[in-house]
Amino acid sequence: MSVRSYSEVYRDVCRQSRLNGFKSGMLAGHFLTRDIGRICSAFFIRHGVIPNVITVYMILFGIAGSVLFALPNVWCKFIGYFCWIMWFSMDCSDGQVARYTRHFSKYGAEMDFMAHLIDHPCMIMSIWLTFLQMKVMEPIPLSAIFLAVMAMEMIMRNITAFNHYHSKMDSGKSAGSGPAHISSLRYVWRQVYLFPNFIVCFSWFIPLGYLLDAKWTIWVFLGWACLFVLGFIRGLFTVFSRIYPE
Repeated sequence: MSVRSYSEVYRDVCRQSRLNGFKSGMLAGHFLTRDIGRICSAFFIRHGVIPNVITVYMILFGIAGSVLFALPNVWCKFIGYFCWIMWFSMDCSDGQVARYTRHFSKYGAEMDFMAHLIDHPCMIMSIWLTFLQMKVMEPIPLSAIFLAVMAMEMIMRNITAFNHYHSKMDSGKSAGSGPAHISSLRYVWRQVYLFPNFIVCFSWFIPLGYLLDAKWTIWVFLGWACLFVLGFIRGLFTVFSRIYPE
């Protein structure tokens, strides 16, 4: 049996993971993460790395990036942000490898959920520590804001899991409700408040603000946090509408 070359596997991964336009997939995937994920996926497939191991890499990149981001050194923060890019790339890659190799497991799905529960609080705390280092606000109100964001994000992870499992069981979903049939503005609104998208698409401005001593960067974060609260309310409404349908 012939061994397939890396380029052949990479082309297959690209064909398999091709998206139908801008409104498909996560907003963060439109950055470097999708391409990096495909490159890594082809490498993992060629070397027989199973999806659960890739999820472990995802956890480690998230933790390493958070530790580096929390250090009071601007270059460590930029390296930490790159680790977060790799974190999301691994999140893309484990699913790509699973689909390519047909190596699915319930444990793998639960492990992916656990990875986000581990990494997201670490990332939130590292951003909180960076803003404390920048002295953008009094420590107590700043800490209260980040505590609220962390609590809501943990609930959002459960809401996301609830909606995911519910959608898999929902065979009556109309064909016109998919992402290709919503407007670009609505797609962006549904995506921009999600925490992984904030980390990949917007958190780079924090080390930049640290470098420039730009204390206004806290207002950019607070602007996102307001959108996050609206998305959190929308998520709760979605859950309750499914539990108590009209």
